[in-house]
Amino acid sequence: MNGVLSNIWTYTLTSNSIFIDDTFGFTIISVLCTTGSVSITGSLTRGGFASTPIILLQGQGITISGGSVSTIIISDITIDATSGTAILQGR
Repeated sequence: MNGVLSNIWTYTLTSNSIFIDDTFGFTIISVLCTTGSVSITGSLTRGGFASTPIILLQGQGITISGGSVSTIIISDITIDATSGTAILQGR
C-alpha cells in the first residue's frame, strides 16, 4: 500500500490504564474514547506547572505527536480508561 511507511500498533483499552514510555518507540499516538471517559496525562513539569489530565468523553479523540520531526519519541504518558474504553493507535 502506498504511503504506509511504518508498522502500526492498535489496542483497545477497557477499564484499565497504560503507561507509554520510550520503549514503545512511538512518534505518534492517537486515542479515541468510545465509551465513558478517558484521561491522558504527561509527566513533565515546565515553568513550575505540573501536567494536568486531558479528559476525553465518548466520541472525542486526540492525536499526540513529537512535532514535525517524525524521529522524536513520545514518552511518559499515562492513558487511563478505568471509567471507559479507548482505542489506541501508535506508530
